[in-house]
Amino acid sequence: MNNKSKIKEIKVTNKNSEFIRLQTSFNKRWNIEEKKENKNQLKNRCLAVICNSLNSISEYCSRKPTIDKFCRDIEVLLGIPSSNNNWDNLNSTKLFKYIDSLDINKDKDYNIFMYFLELALNHFYYGEYVNTNMLAKELAEALKLSNANVIICKNGDNYELYPMDVELLSNKLVVDVLSWLNEYPNTKASFSKALKIKKTPDKYRNIIDELRLSIEFLFKQLFNNNKSLENQKSNLGNYLKENNVSTEISNMYIKLIDLYATYNNNTAKHNDNVNEIEIDYIIYLTGSFIRFILLIEKNKSKIQ
Repeated sequence: MNNKSKIKEIKVTNKNSEFIRLQTSFNKRWNIEEKKENKNQLKNRCLAVICNSLNSISEYCSRKPTIDKFCRDIEVLLGIPSSNNNWDNLNSTKLFKYIDSLDINKDKDYNIFMYFLELALNHFYYGEYVNTNMLAKELAEALKLSNANVIICKNGDNYELYPMDVELLSNKLVVDVLSWLNEYPNTKASFSKALKIKKTPDKYRNIIDELRLSIEFLFKQLFNNNKSLENQKSNLGNYLKENNVSTEISNMYIKLIDLYATYNNNTAKHNDNVNEIEIDYIIYLTGSFIRFILLIEKNKSKIQ
């Protein structure tokens, strides 16, 4: 299995950030406890980082074409009216004014803002005048300073934002799955989507549905069929046996998959009655199901 693409969390600590060191020091001296996410400060900090990055392009390069293309591309992706920007300063553009007007205390605007950050990180900047690696680190710093429950990860050449705790993303059941799924694009898309909507209260059913789909897509591709999750028992049993998985583990895996499918049908698909405290467990369980299959596939590719 090709494992060239690795997901790496963009981490920033007070060891390599003067801003975070100063904040940590002040909070200790004034006995200030770590506060909840400050969304207004978050928006201001992130916009400042992006504006500073684009507005400080080398004097040897005209800022106007770069900023104008940045605005036009992102306006199309966000689905907002495009405009001709004659300024060489991002702060003066209509795109900036639109983003700055978002009320990110509202879930819808918050999601738009996070999408904007991801687009800014993955935008193609002519001539590499913008250092996207540095931009990612500075945005990660802004998120940390604002106590945001958001993580920036680099997946190959792309940057991805995930709304979750560091502990969840750092877990092998999540990171390894995301890293190893490049050969299973449908599975990866569903698993990644579930993670990205994890913190949205009215999306709990969607999270469970996407997690189920991620496993269903994996089995469909693995067994080259179009069967539902419930109807893969025979193929799954044969597969595990052919790969020398012990009878006990094979039976356990198939039984858990059966219960997993039943849970999805009874709780999400038909009743829309997902308990929030169960979501992390289902994410880890899904990751465990997928990771086990991927480990089998990786082992098969080894030269004995």
